[in-house]
Amino acid sequence: MYNLSFVYLNCHHSRLAAELLFQVFPNCYFYFLSETPEVEGNVMQKHGLVRFSSDSLGPTRVTCFVRRDFLTNISYVSSALYWARFRVDTEEAFIDFIVVHAPNAEGEYKNFINSLPTPSSQTIWIGDFNAHHPHWDHCPPTGSATRIGESLYEYFTSNAAFLLTKKDTPTHHRGGDNLHAPSTLDHLWATDEVPNMDLDHHTIPSTDHVAIHATTQKPMPPGTTTNSYK
Repeated sequence: MYNLSFVYLNCHHSRLAAELLFQVFPNCYFYFLSETPEVEGNVMQKHGLVRFSSDSLGPTRVTCFVRRDFLTNISYVSSALYWARFRVDTEEAFIDFIVVHAPNAEGEYKNFINSLPTPSSQTIWIGDFNAHHPHWDHCPPTGSATRIGESLYEYFTSNAAFLLTKKDTPTHHRGGDNLHAPSTLDHLWATDEVPNMDLDHHTIPSTDHVAIHATTQKPMPPGTTTNSYK
């Protein structure tokens, strides 16, 4: 019996950040990353990982690395430039993951919101949403950043989703820039039917984002891999 364990990080184009993430969370089954450079094969082999691939997976800003023993538990559903949807099978049911790296321009953000898929009853959204709002930021900025956040908040409330990351845990620290306070750009949202999760955060060198790690009580059996990978 295995509990579902996964982590998300915006690597900020740093190969070192991705490699350190594998070291810090060696027991995860699914690693959802964005702004990810190529990771060397010997690093993936060392950690028993493969990079998930599908012939149907189009250009997207997010990447998924999977423990080899759990490759049969994940499948590709759909994707767009700013998100990809994966389905993870557990012993009881499936959970959909919508992994996001959103744009930060107001005009493009509307297109991003409109492109997001209709969630299933058990859906987890995780990623860098690039938006500010009083619901998740203590001191959100004004202007377009707040308007973007309002559209994101409306999307989640219309889908009856709950925010699991907390205001008191910023996930973005712009190093060396005193004009920008730490903020919560990286979130984890879930529908009500998703099982309870234990969350923790970890600072990873070489990126200004914080890793979000979660473990649910959904049991997962390992199986023999049949999906393609590289």
